[in-house]
Amino acid sequence: MDSSSKKNIQMAELLRILREDELDRNSELKLSLAKERGTRIRMARVLSGLSRQEFQDQLGVSTSTLNAWENGRICLTDKGALRISKALADINIVCDVSWLLEGIGKSPVNANEKIKDFTTPMAHLVETQKIVSANRIFPNQPGDAKNDEVDFFLNNNANSVGLRIDDNKMSPIFDKGDKVCGIIIPTKYYNDFCSKPVILSYRSQLMVRKLIGIKHNTLYFNHLKNEGSNYEENDFLALDMIDINYIARVLLIKKILD
Repeated sequence: MDSSSKKNIQMAELLRILREDELDRNSELKLSLAKERGTRIRMARVLSGLSRQEFQDQLGVSTSTLNAWENGRICLTDKGALRISKALADINIVCDVSWLLEGIGKSPVNANEKIKDFTTPMAHLVETQKIVSANRIFPNQPGDAKNDEVDFFLNNNANSVGLRIDDNKMSPIFDKGDKVCGIIIPTKYYNDFCSKPVILSYRSQLMVRKLIGIKHNTLYFNHLKNEGSNYEENDFLALDMIDINYIARVLLIKKILD
């Protein structure tokens, strides 16, 4: 083989290596872009004040699609970003397409007065929030689900609280070991959450219970698993409103086997 042929082969090999390097760089850039956009979608969901189910229902997408977007398995397109922006605008949440795609501009702003009440830091809960902040990352235990979404939720909501379920009194909806997070509810909205599970802070206890009714400033709670069966006296809690530290709307459940 003459020197000219050898040079041509070497040049071809060099060009092949350069093309592969470029393809690798492009692939890495696309993956990075998908993950960055996925993080912003998660932020939009958390800042919206909606649960995961409510968020995907508002967007009109499946659980698998939302998961793929948020985890960066599918890169959010211009069309997808416009869809999210319009869907959130319908519930008075301003979310720019440019922010979703490139992180340019302001993060989502909620114009809904009720949700503002939930997301504005509550002065009387400062001490509580200090305690919550100190325990935002749940201690790792064998079989734990990843904390990413839990930590993200707690660190991006002013009035957030979370706990690990330590018994099976709320099964089958909540099982021992599940991580449950929520947003503290202003007192004036308590009636809106009757018949729903809430996080209850009472004295030094933090628990998940079902708020079943309010009468004359007394709040009544029970365990979910007892619904429709014979109740025992200790299944109910009747607490005066002034004795309750707070109740929180449940927005995120991380199952122990996720």
